[in-house]
Amino acid sequence: PPGVDVAGARVFFKGATREWYSVAMKAEGASLVGVLPSPKKSLKEFHYYIEATSRSLETARTPDRGTRVVASPGECRGVVAASAASAASILITGPAGAAGMPAGFAPAGVVAAGGGISGTTLAVVGGAVGAGAIAATKLKGDDDTSEFAGAVTGQLTLVFGPCTRLERYTFTLTIELTGSHGGTAGSQPGTSQVLSATNCVTGPQTGQTTPFGISQTPITRSGGALSFSYSEPGSPSETQLDFSGSVQGDVISGTVTLVKRAPNATGISVSTPMVAAVTLTRR
Repeated sequence: PPGVDVAGARVFFKGATREWYSVAMKAEGASLVGVLPSPKKSLKEFHYYIEATSRSLETARTPDRGTRVVASPGECRGVVAASAASAASILITGPAGAAGMPAGFAPAGVVAAGGGISGTTLAVVGGAVGAGAIAATKLKGDDDTSEFAGAVTGQLTLVFGPCTRLERYTFTLTIELTGSHGGTAGSQPGTSQVLSATNCVTGPQTGQTTPFGISQTPITRSGGALSFSYSEPGSPSETQLDFSGSVQGDVISGTVTLVKRAPNATGISVSTPMVAAVTLTRR
């Protein structure tokens, strides 16, 4: 593809068992195409990802994707379906000691299988796949981005001597992944609301709502694992937000932990942590 110096790519796939098999991809115009053996109707679903290697020996891979198997294109109901292929031969590579064919796929057209899977990849298409399908995709460069967003809500308690304040935070967390390594996190405008303020003579009182959000901050990526830590000093308090999760296909799942620190007459009061599960979907 233009702007991507790809030396080679493979489609890795698995059926009804844990073993990953792969087929080589070949250039067809601006795309790389890999032909898989025909999935049996009994399989219902299989998983795959694409791994590519540049001429400078750098590697990248896509997240794993789940793909439905249907009896006919009419069952796709608006989802893009892969096209059928009448390939004369399909050369499959599998792990040493494994069966020559992945469980759930028909042997028609498969002429050989061997041991040895190496690893690392790039981009992919989804949708429902009929029997005898082609998995084809245009590889993405390191400047391609994917945007994810998900709602976050939770509560924390902050104690100042006799004063106890219960606060609720509501906002939309956003994560933008760039290529196979980069990414940033941020949020859309949200709110912090005081649900109750018991024995609190000064400071925010029950019902008070203030804007809340986090500025753009870099994330750390290791394979599909994602994390970041954000801290923003305020006046007079400080808020720290930590995220840990993972990306799989079009979804990022993880946990947000938010802690508030505020000075008082005897030092710094630290709130109970707000711990909230969050699911972000690709936009």
